[in-house]
Amino acid sequence: MRPVESVTALDRLIAASRDEGTAAEVCVLLGLDAGLRAGEALPLRWRDITWGADGGRRRLWIERNRPRTSSVDEAPKSGRERSVALSQRLRDALARLYRERWEPGPDRLVREGVNYWTFREGAWRRITKTADLAGVRFKDLRGTYASQLLTCGISLQYISKQLGRGRIEVTQRHYAKWIGDDDYREPMRLREGEVVADLLARLPADVPTRIPTLEDADEEVSAVYGVTWRPQRDSNPCYRLERAES
Repeated sequence: MRPVESVTALDRLIAASRDEGTAAEVCVLLGLDAGLRAGEALPLRWRDITWGADGGRRRLWIERNRPRTSSVDEAPKSGRERSVALSQRLRDALARLYRERWEPGPDRLVREGVNYWTFREGAWRRITKTADLAGVRFKDLRGTYASQLLTCGISLQYISKQLGRGRIEVTQRHYAKWIGDDDYREPMRLREGEVVADLLARLPADVPTRIPTLEDADEEVSAVYGVTWRPQRDSNPCYRLERAES
């Protein structure tokens, strides 16, 4: 797994996809906010979208997979159809695309005119270059979806079902690094009207890291004791104004 773990990098990726156009933004969000495989995003049709009007449940219905080397759809890799929660930002992007394409019929493809190779070698390459994320693959968005939600405290069982995994053990093996230890982790709270995927739009900001220095330690001691640190021997340090006796 090679997920994008930096929230700042994810913001750049989404901004770059939006600059590329609504169709490209939808493609990226289908991987990032829905965890779809490339083969599951390609045959998605407008009838597979439940918009959640009037407070209803927002979802995508995944019942087909298209191998990259074929134009014929088949059953999903798990062999089972599934419902995937539809995030608000993905819904908004889909709604914009629907209007831009003059409200196509229910059997028309959401990604009409796009195939795996043209997207990977065209729009996706430009997006990752603009976002300074060269080397990130489309499949890494699926890994990002799972690892980020695990970090938010969402259950492994829920994520495994959303990903369409046949066995939860497979998900556990792939994402063991992000499951956490035995310490309790408070999940992020959903706001009114949100689905779990909406958490990906408001992940906690990256925390800058810096290696503590000797100056940091000196300042901390000074703040507590009103004196500065004076090193003598490694085994016998003391504070200034304080006499050290061997």
